[in-house]
Amino acid sequence: MAKGGSRFGAGRPSYKAKAELAFNLDIRALQRGGCLERRYPFSWVWHTNHGEKVGSATIQVTDTHLHLSYTLQGKNIENTFAFVKTPCNFGGVRWWFQCPQCGLRCAKVFFNKRNGRYACRQCVGITYYSQCEDAMDRGWRKQKRLERKLGEYLMKPKGMHQTTHTRIFNQIKACERQRDALLYNYVKKLGLLNELNW
Repeated sequence: MAKGGSRFGAGRPSYKAKAELAFNLDIRALQRGGCLERRYPFSWVWHTNHGEKVGSATIQVTDTHLHLSYTLQGKNIENTFAFVKTPCNFGGVRWWFQCPQCGLRCAKVFFNKRNGRYACRQCVGITYYSQCEDAMDRGWRKQKRLERKLGEYLMKPKGMHQTTHTRIFNQIKACERQRDALLYNYVKKLGLLNELNW
């Protein structure tokens, strides 16, 4: 039930943890680092975006499983993940974890604060930021992505064709118009247009 009311759907929706902020173990990062070939225990460290160490674990890899050991609130916890391999279209194989709770394959497993164990995103019950955005948030995110392609003050970067610059610039202006329309409709819905003289 959502917080904020007794009626169905009343109030604000309950908050879900975000995947971008959760501790996770990514099999692709392990593979890129050559960790899946190691047959001896090694340490794995989690850092914040600012480089601060926030957690660590010991990992032991076998041919079929990955064993993860860590300490949480004075208790030693061990997780074991089975490996699943799928063939790629142009040769080679892709590695996956098998979620220890539901059995589905996944590239990332996330830390579950409720039980102190790792599982897939669905079992842990977390979402991505993009799944929680409204139209205004999506417009801002799209505009920021487009602005990163252009130079400072939206100037044409060296080497970019003028037609490409014009297209991106027009897309940025379209994002701004869309946000203005959303804001106008919101203010109109609240009945504040007369007070603001719009």
